[in-house]
Amino acid sequence: MAYQLRQQSLPLLPSGAGQIRILHFSDLHLTPSRTREIADIKSWAALKPDLVISTGDFL
Repeated sequence: MAYQLRQQSLPLLPSGAGQIRILHFSDLHLTPSRTREIADIKSWAALKPDLVISTGDFL
């Protein structure tokens, strides 16, 4: 399983507003045996997101 980390700055907030860091992931399709992928996902906490969004299906 490959993950792609992409960072973008979007001018959505009014000038002078603080930044918001959003972590979005989708369609992870994990099983308990995928320990490496699970460890990778746990490492995402180091990104210190303000908001986490999970979309897609959950299998």
